[in-house]
Amino acid sequence: MKLNRKSICALMMAFVIAILVSGCSDTRMGYVDWERVLKESPQVQSIAKAADDAYQKKSQELSAKLEKDKASMSEDDFKKDVNQARSELSAVQATYFSQMKTLRDKAMSEVAADKKLSAIVYKNQISNDQFGQAQQSENVIQGGIDVTDDVIQKLQ
Repeated sequence: MKLNRKSICALMMAFVIAILVSGCSDTRMGYVDWERVLKESPQVQSIAKAADDAYQKKSQELSAKLEKDKASMSEDDFKKDVNQARSELSAVQATYFSQMKTLRDKAMSEVAADKKLSAIVYKNQISNDQFGQAQQSENVIQGGIDVTDDVIQKLQ
């Protein structure tokens, strides 16, 4: 009786796996060249410019404040203020990065739905190696659909 239950359980697991595997054959992948989107999308460019302007303004303000206060501070207090300034600059960048990510994700999900794609990946990926140097790698899927123009269109 126990052997029979095990056999039935194994048969059911095989059946479930077969159904899942057969459903995966209709996968369609797209890819987007994000570097091109950054260069050609006015909406993305305006966010990037606003981020750069805000970062530069905040950086100048903090630098001026640190220079002014440096003479009247101890070295430890100055280091704390420098670290605080770095956190504030990171917060400025994070705000605009969040806006860009939201915009990007929305456009890519709309394109994926319009084109009936299972997923969209980035054509180019920039990462750091073990020495901190930026490296670019291509991640194009063989036979993937280039949806860069569609994403740029969504971001007009």
